[in-house]
Amino acid sequence: MNPMMLLFAVYHDQGLIPFKTLSFGRGVNFTAGLSKIRTSPDHGTAFDIAGKGIADHNSFKEAVYLGLDIYNSRIQHQEISKNPMKIREKQLEKNNR
Repeated sequence: MNPMMLLFAVYHDQGLIPFKTLSFGRGVNFTAGLSKIRTSPDHGTAFDIAGKGIADHNSFKEAVYLGLDIYNSRIQHQEISKNPMKIREKQLEKNNR
């Protein structure tokens, strides 16, 4: 995965133009603050080129990968939040070996 560039906008339309300009077809829109993970490619639906075999799939692929990364991070956060002392004990055991 390429280095990540973040662009924050309060409103979708405010960030859309600079986002699409800077992302070069590999951008991913992530909606934060939801209980469900929501990512989407930067290109929209692209109905005008659907079925023509000319669409670039990279932004979609990046959206899927980012969704998986967020999911894995949430699982990891849940795991370490269950018993922080247990994690600390494991770290101490590992360092004492």
